[in-house]
Order: sequence, then C-alpha cells, then structure tokens
Amino acid sequence: MTISPIRRGTESISGAICLLTDLTELAALQQRMQLKENLAALGELSAGIAHEFKNALATISGYAQLIPEASEKDASEYAGRILRQTRDITHVVAEFLKYARPLEIPEDTVTLKTVVERVAAEVGEALPHVKIRFEGTFGRWRETRDY
Repeated sequence: MTISPIRRGTESISGAICLLTDLTELAALQQRMQLKENLAALGELSAGIAHEFKNALATISGYAQLIPEASEKDASEYAGRILRQTRDITHVVAEFLKYARPLEIPEDTVTLKTVVERVAAEVGEALPHVKIRFEGTFGRWRETRDY
C-alpha cells in the first residue's frame, strides 16, 4: 500500500491517494527465481561431483589394468593407489550426503539454567580475566552466580 498526500500548491493536505498493489505475482516470481538459483547451485555441485568421480574412476581403471603384468611390489603399490582413490570417492559421497540431508534437530527438553551455566563456564574458561554474573528465574529456580 502506498499513500500520497493531495495538495494544491502550498495549501495544507486536502486528501490522500491510496494505492493498493497485489504483490502475489511478485512473491511467486521471487519464489521461482529462488528455486532456479537453488537448482543452478545443485547443478554446479552435481557437475563437480561427477568430475571427481570421473577422475577417480579413470585412475582406478588405469591402475587396475597395470596390475596383471606388474611385479608383486608394483601390484601392491597400484592396489594401494586404488584403495586411496576409493577412499577419496567415499569421502566426496559422505560430504555430499551431509550437505543434502536436512539438519536433524533433536527435540529434547533442556533447562535454561543448564544452558546458561554451561555458557558462563565456557566463557569464563576462555576469558578468565572477564567477570561473568548471571541471575534470574530459570524455570523453578531463582539463582545468582558469579564466574
């Protein structure tokens, strides 16, 4: 909503014009743009992961092809390099899954007093020259404590 005063010359305000604008379409457009940006970011991430996989698989394939004709020492080295590449791929997948999986927030009940005490204790340890005092009602408890 936009409101503009109506004046004639230097006279006082004799009225107002009120303009109502439906922003539903604009909000929907903003949501679509955000979705496109998210999909573009996901596409870039997927391309990066595919590139990592392609490189790792090429390395694994190359060393695997060398093993049949290699000496026992070389074959052992090639197997180690294959193992290292598989671990790298596993790490990439694990990191992607951490990113892709929604954050799980436990719904445990925590008393405010416990949280405040912990924060005060940690800040007191990190900054021993700073005096910390908290007081107030924490559920059923009324407390004052200095750290």
